[in-house]
Amino acid sequence: MLFYFYRLFTGPKSYVGVSKNIIKRIKLHLLGFLPYNDNVRASEIIEYSKQHGTDVCLQIICVVDLPSRYEAEILEEFIINNIDCVNYIKNRVNPPNTKHHYLKEKVKCSCGCMISKRHLSRHQRTMKHLNSC
Repeated sequence: MLFYFYRLFTGPKSYVGVSKNIIKRIKLHLLGFLPYNDNVRASEIIEYSKQHGTDVCLQIICVVDLPSRYEAEILEEFIINNIDCVNYIKNRVNPPNTKHHYLKEKVKCSCGCMISKRHLSRHQRTMKHLNSC
């Protein structure tokens, strides 16, 4: 998937964002209509522009083909950390679906059965396990 990394700026204020549809996203920023509260930071740029009579400028930082939104957010976080901007960093410690991967992981029980980690303790209480040990 192609992701557009961009910067909205006017005067000393700057906002960094990422989108798969850059034209639609910029229009929504300028109109102030985003379905979630992420637009609060970008609206600082728009308000500063109105108060000081300056234009809002758009800079495409880069266009990158990435496998998922998660990788795009990691790159966005890196860019935010290296550009002076009004953005705040979201907590992105663990990749998505980490829990599901852990639950599906198979382990070999002491009785020789292959069991998912999720069900290992339940398996160890079954007659099948108790009879084979």
